[in-house]
Amino acid sequence: MITESMALANQKTLCWILSLLLLSLFCPGPAFAVEAPSGTSDLVAVVYPGTVTEPGTPYPGTVQSPPPQPSTAPAPVEDPPSPGLAVLCSILPGAGHLYLGELDEAAYYAAPFGAMVFFGLAGMDTLYGISTFVWWEVYLYSMFDAYRDARLLGGNAGYTHPITSKGFWAHLTAPYHFSNLFTGYALLTLAETALTLTLALVLTPATFSIDDPDGELTGMSFGAKLGLSLVLLAGGYLFFTPVAAAEEGFFRGMVHGSLKEGTPTPVALLLSSTIFALVHIPQVLPSNTDEAVVQDEQAQVDEDPLANIIALRFISGFTGGLLFGLLYELEGGELDHAITMHVLSNSVLIASAPFLAGRLASPLEVSFSIPF
Repeated sequence: MITESMALANQKTLCWILSLLLLSLFCPGPAFAVEAPSGTSDLVAVVYPGTVTEPGTPYPGTVQSPPPQPSTAPAPVEDPPSPGLAVLCSILPGAGHLYLGELDEAAYYAAPFGAMVFFGLAGMDTLYGISTFVWWEVYLYSMFDAYRDARLLGGNAGYTHPITSKGFWAHLTAPYHFSNLFTGYALLTLAETALTLTLALVLTPATFSIDDPDGELTGMSFGAKLGLSLVLLAGGYLFFTPVAAAEEGFFRGMVHGSLKEGTPTPVALLLSSTIFALVHIPQVLPSNTDEAVVQDEQAQVDEDPLANIIALRFISGFTGGLLFGLLYELEGGELDHAITMHVLSNSVLIASAPFLAGRLASPLEVSFSIPF
């Protein structure tokens, strides 16, 4: 139900806030520097307000320092941490940040896993279900975060593509900045979403994505459907924000970014989009051992061949991956627009369900129970 979806989103948001990276700001001193006249000195006299000096003669008692050097990128460290090893260690929650010496962040990423185990052992089924969903998104983002921090700590030595230094809080709030949402990118996103819906109608016209056994949804008036659609749009937007932040960090920030180091950008874009699509296919494969559910799935497959459902899932994932990867490239390695458009695409797909109930297999495979 909508309330449950929003509750899940709130739980995820609280966990993600813990992964905020703090930036230190350094302020200059109160003095200002004046370059000595040509031919008198190569040094710079540091002059304090109210003092007067003859040309070429430093004021008695002032401190001289070398001329400022132009700012440059941070020098690579002699033994930089390995981004690949950081990701590999992150298979164990928090271990990737332990490898980097970031103890606080290691605790942030290990805590949701520990909570999930505790709720499971204590038999708290509801909290266990919520924590499992939360943990998976935290887990994905922790791998990207370890990869990014390893590169930043190493001064980006030997890498050819930029990577964001933003923390999760910035990524989590990006979809709620109107400057990110109301752009030409939104038109591309809506076009990609329309393509997905069209393919769904062609490939899987008999599959139901809405739990509407009594026909209550299909019998609703246009105004009621529109109202429900807006509710689903708002709820979906909140629900999918942490999901998109985690997936974009992992698939665009890490997978696409890593592939780009050794292959041309178009190849990296195609490969990362393919991986993104393949990862989403298992969500539509039969996986439940309950006999009634298996029979229901089999009846669905008899009407809409499983190959068509898989094809729809792959095409929707691949075209979405291409779009989000393109936005990632256009932003120069930032994720704000990719995350925003990912949330928008998923939310519009969910919001279209009231108008297509009984005729559309949602590529997101999300079912809603209508309580009226």
